[in-house]
This record gives sequence, structure tokens and C-alpha cells, in this order.
Amino acid sequence: MNRVNAQGIIVTARLVGVHPDGDSAVELEFLVSLPTGIQIPVACTVTLQRRQRPYARVGSTVSVDLDPQLPQSLRIAWAKAA
Repeated sequence: MNRVNAQGIIVTARLVGVHPDGDSAVELEFLVSLPTGIQIPVACTVTLQRRQRPYARVGSTVSVDLDPQLPQSLRIAWAKAA
């Protein structure tokens, strides 16, 4: 796998469930800007802890990494979210 660091803009965020502990399951769609300048759409469903929710809004930019050949390999770097 050839992972790269990139920036993802959240274009849609849809609540799909809530866990008993208060965490939320959210379907996110991103437009990911690769270091080469190419933008690719990527969707994933994630479990968000309460402290992560403010960063998962439409229009937010978050750091991600992924293998451009396998967009489903997307990982979100919530610790770097601002």
C-alpha cells in the first residue's frame, strides 16, 4: 500500500445511529485533495466520540491519509482536526 497524507473536506455528514455510550455513527462523504492536486470523492461510515463531533461538520477540513488506489483505505486524523 502506498499511503499519502492529504486534506479532506466534508461535503456531507449524515447521522446513521447512536450507540448507548453516546457515540454517534455518521456517514461522511469527503472531497480529498491529494498532494498531486487531484481531488477524489471518498465516503465512509465512522463512529464519532463526543469530542470529535464538532469537527465532523459539512465544510470542515480534516487531515486524512489513504492509498489513492484504494480510496476505502481512508483514515481520518481526528487528533489533527482544527
